[in-house]
Amino acid sequence: MSILVIAVLVAAGFLMWKRRKGPQPDQRLRGEDNDGFIQNQEETQFMAPRIARKPGSSMHKKSYSKPILLNNFESHYNRMKADSEYRFTEEYEELRNVGKDQSIVAATQVMNRPKNRFTNILPYEHSRVKLSAIDDEPSSDYINANYMPGYSSPREFIACQGPLPGTLDDMWRLVWEKKTTILVMLTQLVERGRVKCHQYWPEDYTSVMYGTIEVSLQSEQHYEHWIVREFTLLKDSTKRKVTQYHFMSWPDHGVPDQTWTMLDFVRVVREQIERQAFAEPIIVHCSAGVGRTGTYITLDRLMQHMQENDFIDIFGIICEMRMQRNYMVQTEKQYIFIHECVMDLMQDQPAMVANGDLNENLYDAVM
Repeated sequence: MSILVIAVLVAAGFLMWKRRKGPQPDQRLRGEDNDGFIQNQEETQFMAPRIARKPGSSMHKKSYSKPILLNNFESHYNRMKADSEYRFTEEYEELRNVGKDQSIVAATQVMNRPKNRFTNILPYEHSRVKLSAIDDEPSSDYINANYMPGYSSPREFIACQGPLPGTLDDMWRLVWEKKTTILVMLTQLVERGRVKCHQYWPEDYTSVMYGTIEVSLQSEQHYEHWIVREFTLLKDSTKRKVTQYHFMSWPDHGVPDQTWTMLDFVRVVREQIERQAFAEPIIVHCSAGVGRTGTYITLDRLMQHMQENDFIDIFGIICEMRMQRNYMVQTEKQYIFIHECVMDLMQDQPAMVANGDLNENLYDAVM
């Protein structure tokens, strides 16, 4: 009888000790407070706590979130870079199938197939941008483009492919119908002898008709790494101004040589966006509209997010974009480049701009 009493007392003591000690590491890491991800022990120091997010700051998918405290980002980055960057490779592999189960309908229809620059870069049906149908022709509403979330709005951007000869009119219809005033172009027309995007604006200052829209080039300002073009659009006696920011220093199949060339460009465009009183979607395109386009949008969101929060979620942003359009941030190099940009922002290095008064001069040029 005394042996049974002793056994009961020992069991009760063990249970009390377990409760005081708290949940075991594996239990804690599998819980909802860790956004559903299973991390190993050495990764836990980099995880940010659950933070109530203000409306519009996006990153909503709990299962697709890997927040990192800014105070821990340098350690996290160095750890990811170690051993030939294999942890970056592992993490990027997790992105590959995100969103791949989304339905694609209009892009595969016979009449729309010639409008796609690449056969595997096709817009998901739920987020594709629809144009107004012409003469009740169903296929005329199609363009290879998707709405994309930004820091302030779930449809802050439109990510689209570079126009083809047969879609030049559609590109300007997109600009007109969505009342876009800012275009961001991230590819050269020809790279390594291959056409990456067909020129969709006039060669000179002579106006050109694109469908029912008359487009006139008003000015062209050249800077070290980008060009700013100002256009006037005219349709049915209504006139609008559109500015194109064309980044020229992004090598094909690579990333910019310096992070600050891209960061300066993103900052300059964002300053122009903030000067506008209305918020129409910003059209961003490269060749396919996924790799450089996704990198640009990610950096724009991160730079705004870092000003108001003590954590970032690069993985979460890209997952969210991939739920809207496939292959956003298309390569591992681009994924690493985004982290390198954040590292340089964290170090608060001076912007490498040749002209110290660039922002003021640029503002005068486009007003």
